[in-house]
Amino acid sequence: MTLSLVLQNLFSACIQGLMIALAAVGVARLLPVDRPRFGLAFWQVALLLVVAGPWIVPERLAASGRIELVALAERTLLPASTAGVGALTVSEVAAAVLGLGLLIRAARLLAGLWRLRGFRRRAVALELRHPALADAPGHGSSVEYLVSSEVCGPGTFGVFRPAVLLPRAFLSMPVGRQRAVLAHERTHVLRRDWLINLLEEALGCVFWFHPALPLLLGRIRLCREQRVDELVVGADVKRQDYLESLLEMAGHAVRERALPASLLLEERHLRARVELLLKEVVMSRTKVLSHLGAWVLVVGVSGAGAAAAFPVFLGVESLPTQEDESRAAREPRLVHKVDPVYPEDAKRDKIEGSVILEIQVGGDGAVSAARVKSGHKSLGEAAVAAVRQWRWEPILGPDGKPAEVAMTITVNFRLS
Repeated sequence: MTLSLVLQNLFSACIQGLMIALAAVGVARLLPVDRPRFGLAFWQVALLLVVAGPWIVPERLAASGRIELVALAERTLLPASTAGVGALTVSEVAAAVLGLGLLIRAARLLAGLWRLRGFRRRAVALELRHPALADAPGHGSSVEYLVSSEVCGPGTFGVFRPAVLLPRAFLSMPVGRQRAVLAHERTHVLRRDWLINLLEEALGCVFWFHPALPLLLGRIRLCREQRVDELVVGADVKRQDYLESLLEMAGHAVRERALPASLLLEERHLRARVELLLKEVVMSRTKVLSHLGAWVLVVGVSGAGAAAAFPVFLGVESLPTQEDESRAAREPRLVHKVDPVYPEDAKRDKIEGSVILEIQVGGDGAVSAARVKSGHKSLGEAAVAAVRQWRWEPILGPDGKPAEVAMTITVNFRLS
């Protein structure tokens, strides 16, 4: 698979993912579900579908019995004037930009982890005799509670040595609100949400260019926080204390977002979380399941439509034989083929035959021109309409740069 085909596949995968994400967000707004547990599972599956779906069932380049690619009558290589930037091709420049973006995002993530490590080292342990710890729900020695003047909001981090990092403002809060904050953060620890957040951050680094990821990751994090809210308020924390702790933390601006920790509060999600906590009438189970069914249906249909409109091609073939290599020296490799539609009038009049086309393939592998050299007019129009959608691997000239090539192909129309 060539570099340009890989980039084309990435572009198609991004468009597929964006279509799926927009459809999912749209149906979720029209048909909301007030059960964070179900919402979290749905958005996580949607994320998996967006990232991995295009590569699970890609379009394989199978030959069709109606199309026959014959030996080339001519092959003229012409340098593609816009195929490169300086000494690099457009594909190489795009690949370099993608790699640079990945390095920058990875560096930011590592810097955030390093800063978090420094915060932990410089923080002061919360006294075990502190009133909020004395009867905190599920309190145990496995969690380390730290107070830091370098953070403006609480956060949970660590897998084997979990820690809860608290701002200085925590010390001046009433004990009821303190217990609410600690219960929230310890629930994150028990659920190992920091590890999941870290994996999501890593996924965001790898697919930093994917337009659908910010939409889906935002939904996932909101549902995760709402699920924790639900678990904490459902325990022995008073709803009023919990709401007041959220609003009080909202008064402290979060200094930076580079910390890969589970935050008690993310400002853009605060309104949705408070509204759900204040909601007194919950949806019936039947309504929840019907809305979820609609979500799944819309995502499934949009995914199928996106895959059909912007397919990803494997371009994987068996190892070439000596005869294949000899043929490859004469012919560029076809990577996308659309079968012609048999004209209705030709079917009615039982017209069959072969159409010979002369086509021009650009340096990007797309057909830039096509004309009928011989064959029935109606069949020729159908053949041209189909062949204009074909794509070849970018063809390299003697200088190693993408070039244009002229070729002659035959399209056979046969009535079964």
